[in-house]
Amino acid sequence: MDIVFIQFRFVMPTGKTVFSQLMDLVPDYELGKCIDKYQGDYRAKKFTCRDHFKVMSFAQFTGSSSLRVIEATLTAFSQKLYHTGLKLMHKSTLAAKFSHLSCLCCVMSRLN
Repeated sequence: MDIVFIQFRFVMPTGKTVFSQLMDLVPDYELGKCIDKYQGDYRAKKFTCRDHFKVMSFAQFTGSSSLRVIEATLTAFSQKLYHTGLKLMHKSTLAAKFSHLSCLCCVMSRLN
């Protein structure tokens, strides 16, 4: 009777995440132009309009339906946020940033 050994080897992924690849499709020039036009980063300290766009895109990508779900999803993936280009944001910070939706709407209309 022959004994066969099967060896499993786990390889670390070396490429970009799918979300990072999607964010590469968004032109930085157009995003910056919209942010400047509507003063999206006016009085922003840590959470910029670019970060808000990335978080909202991530929420759309994951199918999140509320700020609470967005915060829970970001918290669950907190170890991997750096690789996707995201920052961990709390629900109150996201709600406060919704007052500057004109910048986000401009970006979304230019991408269509």
